Amino acid sequence: MTSSTMLQSISIDELSALISAAVVSAHKQASPKPPPDPKQEDRVLTRQEAAQYLRISLPTLSRRIKDGTIPVVHVCGRTLIRRQDLEVLLGGLAPVHSGGGAQ
Repeated sequence: MTSSTMLQSISIDELSALISAAVVSAHKQASPKPPPDPKQEDRVLTRQEAAQYLRISLPTLSRRIKDGTIPVVHVCGRTLIRRQDLEVLLGGLAPVHSGGGAQ
């Protein structure tokens, strides 16, 4: 199998433009993808992630799932919790005031 190469006479400017285009193309292909949108990435959480997010233990999370306080979705045998559901749950709680007692 033979390959043939054709040589052309090109100017320095044309050669420079070709090299620049090749470098830009290679750079675009090698550049890492932008990070995923956090809203899309965190749509569902594992039980462990949900417990950490709520700052509760896994047994407490399991009790809240069992009593229906925390809704879950089952995907391929996995129990997942929607972050939005946790935010709604937290949004309905009364704020805790810290500091001294009544004055």
